[in-house]
This record gives sequence, C-alpha cells and structure tokens, in this order.
Amino acid sequence: MSDKQFNNNDCINDVLPTVLLQEILQYFDLFYSDKVLKFVCPFWRTLTRKRIQKITHLPTLKSIHYYSTRDYYTYQHWMQVDKTGSNTSEKGKIRFMAKAQNDVHLCLGCNKKHQDRHWEIVIGGWGNTMSVIRSENQGNHHAAVGTHKIVNNDEFRDFWIKWDTKENYLQVGKTADINDKNIVMKVSYSVANSLKIVYIGICTGWGSSGEWVFFREGE
Repeated sequence: MSDKQFNNNDCINDVLPTVLLQEILQYFDLFYSDKVLKFVCPFWRTLTRKRIQKITHLPTLKSIHYYSTRDYYTYQHWMQVDKTGSNTSEKGKIRFMAKAQNDVHLCLGCNKKHQDRHWEIVIGGWGNTMSVIRSENQGNHHAAVGTHKIVNNDEFRDFWIKWDTKENYLQVGKTADINDKNIVMKVSYSVANSLKIVYIGICTGWGSSGEWVFFREGE
C-alpha cells in the first residue's frame, strides 16, 4: 500500500490529470449553463465570472493524497482526521475518489487497529451490487442499500462521508457535492453507541485492488 502525495512524477502524470480534469469539467458544466443568462439577465457576466473563479478554488497539490490498496482485506493505511490527537473530533466530513472493481472498504474510529471498535463502510460489496454500514468488521448491517455498479475499475468515482457524534449520525454519499440530496446511506445511533472518529482506514479485497484520491481540507 502506498501514499504518494503527488510528489512522484509517475503519479502526477497518471492520476493527477484525471482527478483535476473531472474537477474542472464539473465547473465548466456550471459555466456553460450560464450562457443562456446573457440573453435574459444583464448581470450574466458577473454570474459567469463567479463560475470561472471556482476553478481557482481547486484543491492544491498539498491537499490531494493518492493511495493504492492491494486485494487484501486488512486496514493498513490510516489518515488522521483529528490532527490534535485529542479524541474530540465530534463532527467532520471527508471527500474522496475511488477506482476499484468492487469492495471499497473504509473504517472510522478512534485508533488504528484493524480489529478494534469502529464504523465499517463497504461501497460496492457483494460483486459491486450492495453497500453497507456496520459497527464492526464483518458485523451486522446498520444500513444496507442496493448500489449496482457504484464503483468502477476504469474510472474514479466521487464519494463523501459526513458524521456528527453529537447529532448521532453517519452519512455516506456519492458525487463531489456534499449535501443531503446525494446521500446513499445513513446511520442514526444512540448516545451509548457514539464513537469518536479520529482515524480513517482504507482497504480493498474480494478480488479487487484499488486506487484512492482524498481531498484534505486545511492543509
């Protein structure tokens, strides 16, 4: 497993253009949607300019992290979402892209142990037909939804995770836009089952390796 934070030339030449191209195309879609406005709105230039400015807000190279995972179900690479290490990460969100044939796995908890207590998220499991949220590795499904071909071995797909341990929910969504309309599955839980999320681990398995791109804010 590797973490190539885009300081490797091969990684830059191969993965980075794909990621940024997908980002830019999203903003160009917004830009071209404004072309009609110049016929009906005197402020079309201002509106269009705002769309173009969004391109300058693409993540910096420093905030983009690339990882690859083998066909091996063990959480080996971990990202710290609470940089203070104080175990007080009550709410947060993270956006990422994944390319895999099936079985994109993430775990979210307070330490970096494969078998310890954490939330486990499976995207595109069971032959890329189903996604679930579990409260332990291979545990009971607290949320399960049919997601036929939600991941793809030939292209990166956008996903996000959002959580709030005070409001007691964990959400998983698709597309780059983090909002309630794009939720794929959600878990609401009791205070007794609340779990601080300090680390996120990733892996793939069941016949699939994977490539990942994480967008880290504040770096």
